[in-house]
Amino acid sequence: GVRIEAVTDRTGECTVGIRPDDIIVSRQPLRSSMRNTLKGRISDFIDMGSLISLIVNVKSVTFVALITKRSFLEMGLKRGLDVYLSFKASAVHII
Repeated sequence: GVRIEAVTDRTGECTVGIRPDDIIVSRQPLRSSMRNTLKGRISDFIDMGSLISLIVNVKSVTFVALITKRSFLEMGLKRGLDVYLSFKASAVHII
Protein backbone atom coordinates (compact mmCIF):
# COMPACT_ATOMS: atom_id res chain seq x y z
CA GLY A 1 0.00 0.00 0.00
CA VAL A 2 0.80 3.68 0.17
CA ARG A 3 1.16 5.75 3.35
CA ILE A 4 -1.10 8.83 3.27
CA GLU A 5 -1.65 11.47 5.96
CA ALA A 6 -5.26 12.43 6.64
CA VAL A 7 -7.13 14.57 9.17
CA THR A 8 -8.60 11.76 11.30
CA ASP A 9 -8.10 9.89 14.56
CA ARG A 10 -8.21 6.59 12.70
CA THR A 11 -4.97 4.65 12.23
CA GLY A 12 -3.99 1.63 10.20
CA GLU A 13 -5.15 0.45 6.82
CA CYS A 14 -8.28 1.94 5.29
CA THR A 15 -9.76 2.98 1.97
CA VAL A 16 -9.58 6.65 1.05
CA GLY A 17 -10.84 8.92 -1.68
CA ILE A 18 -9.19 12.07 -3.03
CA ARG A 19 -10.89 14.32 -5.55
CA PRO A 20 -8.87 14.49 -8.80
CA ASP A 21 -8.93 18.30 -8.74
CA ASP A 22 -7.39 18.31 -5.22
CA ILE A 23 -4.19 16.68 -6.52
CA ILE A 24 -1.30 18.88 -7.67
CA VAL A 25 0.94 17.33 -10.35
CA SER A 26 4.60 18.32 -10.67
CA ARG A 27 7.79 17.03 -12.29
CA GLN A 28 9.79 17.63 -9.06
CA PRO A 29 8.75 17.37 -5.40
CA LEU A 30 7.16 20.59 -4.13
CA ARG A 31 8.22 22.37 -0.94
CA SER A 32 4.89 23.32 0.56
CA SER A 33 2.53 22.82 3.49
CA MET A 34 0.91 19.85 1.76
CA ARG A 35 1.34 16.76 3.95
CA ASN A 36 1.34 14.24 1.10
CA THR A 37 3.78 14.05 -1.81
CA LEU A 38 4.00 10.74 -3.69
CA LYS A 39 6.16 9.74 -6.65
CA GLY A 40 4.31 7.87 -9.37
CA ARG A 41 4.31 7.04 -13.06
CA ILE A 42 1.77 8.17 -15.65
CA SER A 43 0.12 5.04 -17.02
CA ASP A 44 -2.48 6.79 -19.19
CA PHE A 45 -4.35 10.04 -19.74
CA ILE A 46 -7.74 11.05 -21.09
CA ASP A 47 -8.04 14.23 -23.17
CA MET A 48 -11.28 15.91 -22.09
CA GLY A 49 -10.89 19.05 -24.18
CA SER A 50 -9.50 21.83 -21.99
CA LEU A 51 -8.75 19.34 -19.18
CA ILE A 52 -6.64 16.19 -19.00
CA SER A 53 -7.41 13.32 -16.63
CA LEU A 54 -4.07 11.75 -15.66
CA ILE A 55 -3.93 8.14 -14.47
CA VAL A 56 -0.90 7.76 -12.20
CA ASN A 57 0.33 4.58 -10.50
CA VAL A 58 2.02 4.92 -7.12
CA LYS A 59 3.27 1.44 -6.21
CA SER A 60 0.11 -0.69 -6.48
CA VAL A 61 -2.32 2.23 -6.04
CA THR A 62 -3.91 4.14 -8.93
CA PHE A 63 -4.58 7.88 -8.60
CA VAL A 64 -6.53 10.13 -10.97
CA ALA A 65 -5.51 13.79 -11.19
CA LEU A 66 -7.20 16.52 -13.20
CA ILE A 67 -5.04 19.22 -14.81
CA THR A 68 -5.46 21.75 -17.59
CA LYS A 69 -4.37 20.82 -21.08
CA ARG A 70 -2.03 23.83 -21.01
CA SER A 71 -0.25 22.48 -17.90
CA PHE A 72 -0.08 19.03 -19.48
CA LEU A 73 1.61 20.43 -22.59
CA GLU A 74 3.90 22.87 -20.75
CA MET A 75 5.19 20.11 -18.44
CA GLY A 76 5.72 17.75 -21.39
CA LEU A 77 3.74 14.97 -19.72
CA LYS A 78 3.31 11.60 -21.41
CA ARG A 79 2.77 7.92 -20.63
CA GLY A 80 5.63 6.35 -18.69
CA LEU A 81 6.88 9.63 -17.21
CA ASP A 82 7.51 9.91 -13.45
CA VAL A 83 5.62 12.71 -11.69
CA TYR A 84 4.91 13.82 -8.14
CA LEU A 85 1.39 14.02 -6.74
CA SER A 86 0.82 16.42 -3.83
CA PHE A 87 -2.30 17.00 -1.78
CA LYS A 88 -3.35 18.27 1.64
CA ALA A 89 -4.24 15.92 4.48
CA SER A 90 -7.65 17.65 4.57
CA ALA A 91 -8.29 16.53 0.96
CA VAL A 92 -8.22 12.86 2.02
CA HIS A 93 -11.67 11.37 2.68
CA ILE A 94 -11.90 8.15 4.69
CA ILE A 95 -14.40 5.78 3.07
